Amino acid sequence: MVSFFITIFVIQNKNNMKAQVGDTIKIIRMDDNNGKDISATRMNGVVATINHIDSIGQLHLNGYGLAVNPDIDTFEILK
Repeated sequence: MVSFFITIFVIQNKNNMKAQVGDTIKIIRMDDNNGKDISATRMNGVVATINHIDSIGQLHLNGYGLAVNPDIDTFEILK
């Protein structure tokens, strides 16, 4: 007999908003290491759907290679 366990992550950002897989979010500001990370700067204003949440709580978005860190980055949940 094979058992499967599904873990559903719910992440809470610094504004006490809870995000989960399937939610649509808008990135308000992604930390860009004081202007040194141009890829992160370009993510500001992006609207995308959360594809998965990794084991350290970062939000991975459909079609983008950078992960949103709820402890550092600012975003809003649009649903």
